[in-house]
Amino acid sequence: MSATAREKFERLMMGALDGELSPEEQKEFNRMLTAEKGLQEEFSKYKKLKQVTKEMKLASPPAEVWDNYWLGVYNRFERGIGWLIFSIGMVILMTYGGFKAVTAVINDPGLAFIVKVG
Repeated sequence: MSATAREKFERLMMGALDGELSPEEQKEFNRMLTAEKGLQEEFSKYKKLKQVTKEMKLASPPAEVWDNYWLGVYNRFERGIGWLIFSIGMVILMTYGGFKAVTAVINDPGLAFIVKVG
């Protein structure tokens, strides 16, 4: 089977598994299946795989796992809020310090006017 025919078969097979083939595509897919036994085996493996994954259920984790998860989320959230508050405080402190430094330079009678203006 050529590479392009193989790609076409795989595309048709995935469509057949999902039930998305048009009647013409279904006829072509059935023709490919009857032409090669290996393709029939591959298709049956994929059908079995789809059935197994459809019936598969995920196990629910124990309550202690959820408790640890939410504790971790809370800790990360709390840490982020802490850094935000710290950063805002530093901006306020630096602004106040800069304001006081500028007013001290402006109000200093010993400095020349040209130094005060910059």
